[in-house]
Amino acid sequence: MEQKAIKMLTRKHFIVLADELASDKLFYKSEIEFDEKYSRITAYCKSINKKFNADRFKSYMLKQYEIKKSEL
Repeated sequence: MEQKAIKMLTRKHFIVLADELASDKLFYKSEIEFDEKYSRITAYCKSINKKFNADRFKSYMLKQYEIKKSEL
């Protein structure tokens, strides 16, 4: 079966990605490895949606990270 290319990510997609990154950040031993993953994902988001707001995305992801960290 042939996969269709994703043409657009919705706000819900961006929220899920940010939530997943926040969870991942808890378990990465290397900040460099996490930063590389974060950079790849945000570059992809920018390529899919030219209006992607990287600052807002990062702010939301870091907020979720702090919440998840406090729950441990």
